[in-house]
Amino acid sequence: MHLIRNSLNIELIDRKRWSQIGDRYYEAFENLRKEIEKLTAGSEDTVALKIASSAAEKTLPDDWNYVRRAEAAEDSNPDGADKIYQEGLQNFPDSRRLNFGYATFLENKRKDMDGAEVHYKRAIEADPKHAFTISEFARFLQAVRNDMDAAEAYHKRAIEAEPNYPFSNARYAYFLREFRGDMDAAEVYYKRAIEADPKYNYGLSEYALFLQDVRKDMGAAETYFKRAIEADPKYVYALGDYALFLQNVRNDMDAAEIYYKRAIEARPEYSYYRDHYKTFLEARKQV
Repeated sequence: MHLIRNSLNIELIDRKRWSQIGDRYYEAFENLRKEIEKLTAGSEDTVALKIASSAAEKTLPDDWNYVRRAEAAEDSNPDGADKIYQEGLQNFPDSRRLNFGYATFLENKRKDMDGAEVHYKRAIEADPKHAFTISEFARFLQAVRNDMDAAEAYHKRAIEAEPNYPFSNARYAYFLREFRGDMDAAEVYYKRAIEADPKYNYGLSEYALFLQDVRKDMGAAETYFKRAIEADPKYVYALGDYALFLQNVRNDMDAAEIYYKRAIEARPEYSYYRDHYKTFLEARKQV
């Protein structure tokens, strides 16, 4: 009986950790599913991948299914999405993914910042080592609460939780640049992000802007813009910022137009580069 009790205690202690491992596995699956959905229909391989993805989706745990249903309803039926999140949290109050999903929903759709903060904190309590969640709460603290000291503490906590996670390093680099004015430290963390993943599009494009705007090293900036686009040919921010670079720094209008068009094609609903392209075309007509 003593051995059995010990075994059960170990199982109970480890259950939360297993849940955290599963959370990351299913998160990776979700990212893969989104990439599969982007593939052009028609080829046998694409069809087979989508069938396999649909079958695998049925094995997702219940808390993830709540998240999927809620996210699908957020724009068309926010009240319905809210109810789904709340129902899910009643059944799975310790789900990191549900608490995080509800936090972002409350922040972005409901504009309920107090409620969002509660659920960001609960998500971190559910998985204290989940670097992405911690980094997102750091962003919330700096952007919404304007609490830079608390934000920096969470940026550091995210990196401590996962030192080689590119996103957290790049986010902290941006924080150091924009809110602390510490350019040398910012460059250290941009480089760490890229060293951790040499094809990390966000880190590459943000470092390109840093080189352009802070270091005034246009040759290096262009190199990193190109690396970001090579890493992800449909990454709208790299495409659009490179178009602006070509227009304003290189004065290469033909090349700039090519990259404006690519940025708009990559993300037609994003107005920022579309508006810049409109201004660009108007200026070209006057030449």
